[in-house]
Amino acid sequence: MNDKLAKELLDKIVGQVFGYQNPLDLEQAMTKFAFDIRLPQQVFDSATSQPTWAASMGQQKYISSDNVMQRVRSETAMQPYRSLESMESILAAWNDINFAASERQIESTNIAESDGVYHSSNVYRSIDIRKSSNILFSDGVDSCEYIVAGQTSKACQYS
Repeated sequence: MNDKLAKELLDKIVGQVFGYQNPLDLEQAMTKFAFDIRLPQQVFDSATSQPTWAASMGQQKYISSDNVMQRVRSETAMQPYRSLESMESILAAWNDINFAASERQIESTNIAESDGVYHSSNVYRSIDIRKSSNILFSDGVDSCEYIVAGQTSKACQYS
């Protein structure tokens, strides 16, 4: 998913729901339709300093799911043994491993700027999406298709 595909999807949904050609760009649509929906925010991956998208805010360090998997594959995910003899040593060890995961997705395709996407496809700037496809600017949708600014919805189409 990229901005161009997201815009095409937005145009299709607006045309189907409202019956006219969409006059809004992605940012305008997000501001107009999703102003009260919790959406992922851009943060920076602590491993690469690259932008990533996260649902949970307030953490100090983030790491994308892709980078977690790279660490697991390269066997750098496990920390070597260290003696934890004082509160300071415990806090230092915790600081080394305390990351919040971002861009989490399982068995999903064509996902962008989203976090917490499971068994879904074609999802843009959304969080907590399950078994859905063609979703923009949404939070908590399950078993839905062609949704803009959906919130805690189940089994919806073209809304």
